[in-house]
Amino acid sequence: MYLAVPMIVYACERLTRTLRSRVRAVHKVKAVVHPDPAALLSLHLSKPEGFRYKSGQYIFVKCPNVSSFEWHPFSITSAPEDDYVSVHIKAMGDWTKDLRDAFLKVCEPLTEEKKTEILRVEYDHDKAMPTLGGRLKYPTVLIDGPYGAPAQDYKQYETLLLVGLGIGATPMISIIKDIINNMKRLPGDIESGNPSDGSRSSSFRTRRAYFYWITREQESLEWFHGIMDEVAETDKQGVIELHVHCTS
Repeated sequence: MYLAVPMIVYACERLTRTLRSRVRAVHKVKAVVHPDPAALLSLHLSKPEGFRYKSGQYIFVKCPNVSSFEWHPFSITSAPEDDYVSVHIKAMGDWTKDLRDAFLKVCEPLTEEKKTEILRVEYDHDKAMPTLGGRLKYPTVLIDGPYGAPAQDYKQYETLLLVGLGIGATPMISIIKDIINNMKRLPGDIESGNPSDGSRSSSFRTRRAYFYWITREQESLEWFHGIMDEVAETDKQGVIELHVHCTS
């Protein structure tokens, strides 16, 4: 009896997650595979209908091609206003390595020259052929969430100190993106707290953000170079300070 109750609760939770992931299906997948030693997989997934989240939250990801039962949590790296949901996955364990290999197989043919290149693949589950070259299937990606995390309440504070170590910087990247989107949406002097659109300023209190990212691999600097470039182009007021450190 004592074991039956928790087992029933666990089974219901698993069933609910499976049903929810089927209803909120991911149709389009864009994958970017970074070579060793960075060994990173970046997934940009079409946002399911009705899927809303906040920066700092996370989702569970499942790939039946790798395991039929395993769900793994990953921080969301996209911003809420983006038309996609993205996660960055470091290949560190058995499941994450197998997931990266599954996408590596469906990228363009891998030659000795391309083993050091960043590879990409993009497909639509609804339109893609069931097999690639008659042998390899495109990986299916299921998501469940979002789930709350302490970082999601960052908008309550005027000054932010964001610190990320290696792949642990992923929730901070989503926050940085959200700040940039708010800067674009609220013209005026954000730093002084006087945006020209006063009707929206009450929900966006952040005036300064300091982001420190420490990583051990020089190749990992490619992971988020796009958001770094966007900060340099958009942040004319110096609201966001970026500090990137590469250490051994």
